[in-house]
Amino acid sequence: MPNGHHPPTALSSTIEPVDRRGSGAELPDRSAEDSLSALLALVYGVPRVLCLRIPRLVDEIAIYSPFERTETRLAITEKSGAFLEGLAAAQAATVVACLTLQAETLSGRWMPWRVIDVVDAIVAAGLAPSVLRLEANDTRLSSDG
Repeated sequence: MPNGHHPPTALSSTIEPVDRRGSGAELPDRSAEDSLSALLALVYGVPRVLCLRIPRLVDEIAIYSPFERTETRLAITEKSGAFLEGLAAAQAATVVACLTLQAETLSGRWMPWRVIDVVDAIVAAGLAPSVLRLEANDTRLSSDG
């Protein structure tokens, strides 16, 4: 796709970054979603995935063997994996943001409202793995019928 943007999916949309620095400089290409669209994707997608997943979890209760409970195992491991990936992504985004703000401050280009974009990028980086897992679950559970 042009400019590195991806077409919106059922649970996500791409929001163009706004240049609020006033210097006319280009903002870095943030192909990741912002925190608001990530939160809205979670608000929309979680009830849908729960409605698709709960009947499967109830069906697995009737099975005596703990080794046959694949949906339960997936539900637990996906959530913990997404949490750990989000934690690592938020920490990495925080380091990048600190270094970027430090470089902008030293070069004289720092504007106070730039902090809003930085915090937004950190939150979006932390939520991105959960949104990706949610979209994958939605696709998998919807297609299984």
